[in-house]
Amino acid sequence: KFFEWMGSQLGYVSYQNWYNVGFDVICSMGGQKLMDLNGSLLKTLNSVFPEHSWTAWNLKTTSMDFWSDKMNHRIYLDRIGEHLNFKCFADWQDVDVGFFLSMKGKPLMELYGYSMSRVLKSVYPEYDWNSLNFCAKKKSQRWVYKRLSKIITSIDVFEDYIHPSLKYSRNTKLQIDVFVPELNLGFEYQ
Repeated sequence: KFFEWMGSQLGYVSYQNWYNVGFDVICSMGGQKLMDLNGSLLKTLNSVFPEHSWTAWNLKTTSMDFWSDKMNHRIYLDRIGEHLNFKCFADWQDVDVGFFLSMKGKPLMELYGYSMSRVLKSVYPEYDWNSLNFCAKKKSQRWVYKRLSKIITSIDVFEDYIHPSLKYSRNTKLQIDVFVPELNLGFEYQ
């Protein structure tokens, strides 16, 4: 009942609104005992709204206890993989740290020293990650290529395109990271 009252006071009309509430707001409105009983905002929301599947990393504040549990690392990566429609482990080689930071994964990245290879090797030890290239430039280039290919679907987009008429000063053909010939548009990732 408290959360129904609080939600109406705050003008909340959907579960998404609750991701913006902080521990301090709940306590200032009289919910300290409920928070103490459950131990965290995530546990409180799960007990009050069990019908909703809460994602801790989207909360305004997430306890470090959440990120210290390795099972939650896998839950987070599994959800991100579903969001990106990944079909196999190799799909992860195209994701860089910046993407995780944009998906509220900074605490996870901090735990692994901002290393994608460390995150993946720890969370999915059943896969042989040594066979993948974790070069940051190539991953970012691949990300640009994939996103552009999804946006521009009616014409060809090429990765590592060898341009037939552009040459380096030493007379070798120029390779462009991502190229759209029909638009004569190229992207070089540095």
